[in-house]
Amino acid sequence: MKNIAEVSVTIKAPSAKVWEWLTKPELVNKYFFGTHLHTDWSPGSPILFRGEWQGKPYEDKGKVLEFRKEEHLAYLYWSNFSGTPDALENYEKITFDLSQSATCTTVVVRQECTNKEHIENNWRSVLDGLKKAIEG
Repeated sequence: MKNIAEVSVTIKAPSAKVWEWLTKPELVNKYFFGTHLHTDWSPGSPILFRGEWQGKPYEDKGKVLEFRKEEHLAYLYWSNFSGTPDALENYEKITFDLSQSATCTTVVVRQECTNKEHIENNWRSVLDGLKKAIEG
């Protein structure tokens, strides 16, 4: 049974800037564990995450499901570190939702998962890195 992990962060920046950092591969690389992101963000297109973690190369993958600029994106995701076969039933849905107030943008990440605590800790680390990168 899958749980839903949910983590949020509020960043002192407009949603356009936060969106750019969430979707541009050269910016994602700066805060997302050195990941090299490959996608065109068109719904139905593949999404690849390549890099090295603790000395081991990885290539995680999925498919873009939804993309609404500066508001929402969703994709299916499978990690070769998951220990599960690369089969559709082992893919997890990840969503990002942005909401802007006068001076800040809140990002909420949700991920279907089996290990909620582990996933939430990972996303907290990623979102903290995103906040530091944007706010300087």
